[in-house]
Amino acid sequence: LESGKRGAGVGPPLRLALPLLHASFCFYTAAVGAFGVLASKTRMQSTLTPDASNPTPAGGRTPLKAFYEKGASGCEKLRALAAEGVAAKWKDIGSTHGIERWVRRLAGEPLQTKGRVFFPAKDGLGPAQILDYIWDESTKKEYDPEYEQGFRVADYPEENQTAVKVLYQAYKTPGLGIPGRDFIILTARQDRQQDGGRSRATMSVQSVDWSEELTNTSKHHWRGKAMLCGFDCESLPDGGVQVTYIEQIDACGSIPEWLQRQGKIRHLDMLNTIKTNVVNKY
Repeated sequence: LESGKRGAGVGPPLRLALPLLHASFCFYTAAVGAFGVLASKTRMQSTLTPDASNPTPAGGRTPLKAFYEKGASGCEKLRALAAEGVAAKWKDIGSTHGIERWVRRLAGEPLQTKGRVFFPAKDGLGPAQILDYIWDESTKKEYDPEYEQGFRVADYPEENQTAVKVLYQAYKTPGLGIPGRDFIILTARQDRQQDGGRSRATMSVQSVDWSEELTNTSKHHWRGKAMLCGFDCESLPDGGVQVTYIEQIDACGSIPEWLQRQGKIRHLDMLNTIKTNVVNKY
């Protein structure tokens, strides 16, 4: 109600009740807002928890087999993406710091980025050694400047030449006033021997639902989606190794497209840091 003449026409009982009504409305608004945030957070939590004790459980729980299948499929797709070139609509955006870089945008999908770095034969490294460094999540902060925090959610034994684990990871804000993004990801690894005795090690990263609430996740990040990311390390006929990194992230929020593109391309620079760190380690 407006002040002045309109207020003068309100009787004492109603004037006394107005502050209470206003307070009640504010409390209701806050409660609805809090409930909306809680509901949103709940929706972002997963609906899937693998049952390791039963490969084909009943009652709607996801069999652990599904995690192995998802991880193996991700590794297979990464190997195919690593081999693709201009014919598959990848645009060469030039090299920097010894890293070859490409981008691709398919209709209705977030931007894909691809970077590649080479380890010469004189380094004496194989694909498995290089991927060992990346697979170890404790080294993440050493090479990824965007990474803030994370922990292992679940770990499972290798099966059918596929190792899988579930991780929580949070990344820094891409710009002033924009929350960082966090992810619950299924990370899978495959090590294979190819024709001619050459080896290949691949690691895929994909978001996965997780039904159990994780109490030690960040309260300041928004949940993003890793559609398909990862590394493919392949030995070459000359004894060297090429390492290809693929990334496709859905930020799940209103971040300007130009800012996302800039950040995703800049993220490829970590390949140079990985190369330096691995060479120094071994």
